[in-house]
Amino acid sequence: MPRVDPARVETWVCATHHERIAMGVCVRCGAPLCQECMTNVEGALYCAPCTCQFRRAGTRTHRRALRSLFAKRNDILVLAVSLLVLSLVLYGAGLALAAR
Repeated sequence: MPRVDPARVETWVCATHHERIAMGVCVRCGAPLCQECMTNVEGALYCAPCTCQFRRAGTRTHRRALRSLFAKRNDILVLAVSLLVLSLVLYGAGLALAAR
């Protein structure tokens, strides 16, 4: 592992709390973050605004997946009802022909 010269390391301050030393950087916007401002989402650090955007995007994806699932369930339901109606019609036609 390469050695870091402490004299060359800049001290970053948090983008929100200017009196605090930054402990990380937002992976999306690059804002320096103190311990309080960091949010770990799926192993990556985000600032508060980027966390909100990440979660909103995830919610939209989740809703889209649910809509797709319900659409598939509706297709299966329509198919099942159609087959039931068809079988009842054919059964009724068979009874009508047998009664002649």
